[in-house]
Amino acid sequence: MRIRGLRAVGAFVAIIAGGLGPAGAASAAPSDNSVVQPAGIRGIPFVAIVEDRTGSCIDLPRGNNTPGTGAQQFRCNNDTNQSFLPLNLGNGFFLLQNRANLLCLAATGDFLGSRIIQTGCATTGADPRQWWQLRAVPQDPARLWLASGLANKCAQLDPDTGQDGTPIDLGACAFDNRMFWHFV
Repeated sequence: MRIRGLRAVGAFVAIIAGGLGPAGAASAAPSDNSVVQPAGIRGIPFVAIVEDRTGSCIDLPRGNNTPGTGAQQFRCNNDTNQSFLPLNLGNGFFLLQNRANLLCLAATGDFLGSRIIQTGCATTGADPRQWWQLRAVPQDPARLWLASGLANKCAQLDPDTGQDGTPIDLGACAFDNRMFWHFV
């Protein structure tokens, strides 16, 4: 099962009923009521976000603290630029704050193909481009999407390759191997 990495951190996750999205983002709530959500962050370690097929991590280029720098796929190396703290927003979503530079993952826009970048964290939770949730894929609930707070948009490798440096952007959430992720 793809959530085994989450089980390694004990009570880190809880399955929550859908419809938890805030007003104005209701279309982003899953219709199948199967969101996998961090239950809280007290005492919870940072996590790596791993793409299932390649086994590679979401990575922010080493040493680059510039907001706007694009996230990429890179072989997992336990470095801080691949380590994220899920900050629970209390609305069914969380921010993903990078350990190396304290910036958050965000989409550059609300359209398909929007790059995932690092940017200052909207700690008030006011920017749905920074909202994320692990959502079970309806066709195979053992697989998880890293779903955006933007309606029906999920993180994906683009292009679909296992090579280090492959960019990550938003695609329409679908049963697609380049869209399945888990935390470790």
